[in-house]
Amino acid sequence: MKKQNLFFLTFAVFSFALLACSSSSSDDSKKTGWDLENLRGKVKFIKIEEYDAVEKDGVLEKTALWQTRYHKFDKDGQTISFVQDSPYGHAEMTCIYSQDKMTRKLDMDGDLITSEVTFTPWGDYQSDVCDEWKSRTEYRYDDRHRLIEIQKYDDNKLVSRNTDYKHDENGRETQSVCYDAKGEVSATFYHVYNEQGDVVEYRVMHSFYELKNQYTYIYDDHGNYIRRECLSSNPNFCKIEECTIEYYE
Repeated sequence: MKKQNLFFLTFAVFSFALLACSSSSSDDSKKTGWDLENLRGKVKFIKIEEYDAVEKDGVLEKTALWQTRYHKFDKDGQTISFVQDSPYGHAEMTCIYSQDKMTRKLDMDGDLITSEVTFTPWGDYQSDVCDEWKSRTEYRYDDRHRLIEIQKYDDNKLVSRNTDYKHDENGRETQSVCYDAKGEVSATFYHVYNEQGDVVEYRVMHSFYELKNQYTYIYDDHGNYIRRECLSSNPNFCKIEECTIEYYE
């Protein structure tokens, strides 16, 4: 269970960046890893240190380092590696590209997992398959390239479906609903963005709980954030991220 938790934690972080911050594209341009992660400039490397935080009089203060993540990109803007050190353990992912496909090789403390991602012609996720765990995720888009459905399968059985998407004028997701395998509503998600395209409010409405995260940012000269604070309705989710970014010349 520990290994599987680390796998999903790793790719939950990765997928959030890919999906929550992506915008629609109706032209022939193809998205890069920079685009999918809402990055500006020719980013070579990012180190993200994420700290637990506590609120004191409306101000967040760092406590302990919770996890460190490393993202590396090639000169064309594609993600080539991702490393994570967290309480769940150590994970290293490398990405190998061929045409409209990416093979991810994940090493979790010596356990090797391979997954394969296919992309749409414009560069968004189309499918994500992991044979070792018999899991599959499929993505659907409208004619404006906006995400309209995500279906997740385990052992070829549908386990959840995200749909009922709403979007802002830039094609970013502002609302979606998750249904379980029985077709019942599991949760509703809401996103609000700032001018830079980063999430400033994230809400989850579940049948037995409600979560609200509010984010504030400090940006570098390229427009990428180097500090992000998350003030959450759940104190366990209050976090501070500090980013070190290296650019290609």
